[in-house]
Amino acid sequence: MKVRPTSDHDRARLKAATDRSLKRAGGGTLFSDQTRVEAPVLSKYKAVHEETAYMPIDVAVDCDMVAGAPIILSAMAATLGYSVSPIAPEAVRYAPELVGSLIRETGEASAAILEAMADGKLTDNERTRIAGEIDQAAMALWKLRASLSVA
Repeated sequence: MKVRPTSDHDRARLKAATDRSLKRAGGGTLFSDQTRVEAPVLSKYKAVHEETAYMPIDVAVDCDMVAGAPIILSAMAATLGYSVSPIAPEAVRYAPELVGSLIRETGEASAAILEAMADGKLTDNERTRIAGEIDQAAMALWKLRASLSVA
């Protein structure tokens, strides 16, 4: 048996990030029209029981691009002990919808944390969900921050 440098938890994090990115990209059926892989195969990439099916790197980039956030990339970076941040501010002007997005995403992150804390135990699934919600809130914050840098 081969010993892999990634753990079961690492691989579960990647599966969860794939699921979040696919959802944010509109789901497998819609996203399949924007990449080289069909919807049934995309479903395997997010399924925890499909232990050998992971999204190819080019499809992951497509997915994160359509999702509008580096969800899968961030999970990969976190697994390696790194974080992802924008290279340069996005060329967008401040817009009220960015504030709304920040409020919504931080609210969802807070709700996930409080829900997980309700029973006093934090499962791997709860950790993964919380991490995903925090990733989305962080991206909303970065988008708002970037908008403030543009004249």
